[in-house]
Amino acid sequence: KAGETGKSRLIYLLDKKAPWPSTAMDQATGDSDNGRFITELRRELEQEKLVSFFETADQLVGLVGPAVYIWEKEKNNGDVLAVLTGYHEKLIEVQHLIADAFTLFSDGDDIYPDQCDGIVDFLRTIHLPVYGLLDAIKSLPMTVGFLRYQLGGKLHHVEELTNELIQLIIAFRAICRTSSRRVATQRQDIQRKLEGFVQDIGTINGLYKQLVVQFPSTLVSTSTPPSHTIPSSTAATSVDSPKTPAIPYPTDPTDPTDAEKTNLLEIIHRRYDRQEFILLCAAMGTSIEDLEEGGLRLKMWYLIDYCVRHNMYQQLLEKMRKDHSDLSGII
Repeated sequence: KAGETGKSRLIYLLDKKAPWPSTAMDQATGDSDNGRFITELRRELEQEKLVSFFETADQLVGLVGPAVYIWEKEKNNGDVLAVLTGYHEKLIEVQHLIADAFTLFSDGDDIYPDQCDGIVDFLRTIHLPVYGLLDAIKSLPMTVGFLRYQLGGKLHHVEELTNELIQLIIAFRAICRTSSRRVATQRQDIQRKLEGFVQDIGTINGLYKQLVVQFPSTLVSTSTPPSHTIPSSTAATSVDSPKTPAIPYPTDPTDPTDAEKTNLLEIIHRRYDRQEFILLCAAMGTSIEDLEEGGLRLKMWYLIDYCVRHNMYQQLLEKMRKDHSDLSGII
């Protein structure tokens, strides 16, 4: 199917808990030789395909956005400004939806489960344009480095805030028709985050306008055009940028792709609690306090970025395989 449509690669989303088909069970052991067959199949797939593993429905939702985005990466587009403009328009389109959600949680009226479902549905569409923008800004010239890394920091905050809101609203949905103190507390928490969401769209909009006004000529043509078309799905926003912008560094052909880094982020987030992550940071020569500001998930992203910038990405993978032997063949 991929060959017929000209798509560049296939993406497999695999349920890690799914049992090996009984008809293929190893007759001697009864358990597919302790999982050897499924392990070999996964390793074979990962040689040529992008494979993402999930254990829960929410993890699957988080993986679908980048997977669909990579599926759509099939043609080069040398006009970086046109790509950025397309994604910027998607961000503006979603602004009123976030504003409506903020009004719903702040006006004091009753909130119903179907309203929560609607908000969660549009929040889940935000992943796709976030990954598109992150990929597009990699093609910006170093002359716009400061704005480029400001925008990147904002977008990574967007991803974290989106995931937090989805979890909060799903939890709120289950109790929204009750009259407990917990309902009021969670409602206020969601209201604050949605208010920040509305403000952050304005910040991203301002950064985009600075890029267009200050650097129109350098944006129209660059030596490293992004390899994707603009998807038709809707869009994204963000939260406060890190206290220190990421250090610009030249792109290395051996650097992991954004999709590979995102896949690794999901693995770290699932496998490492806060204490284990602190030890992982120490093993990489840094500390959780030295990483840029943000929640635990965002700190994990910054550790990956730190390792890439310091040519320690492979050491990070080796350390993770040592900590969790079952990751061998997966990362």
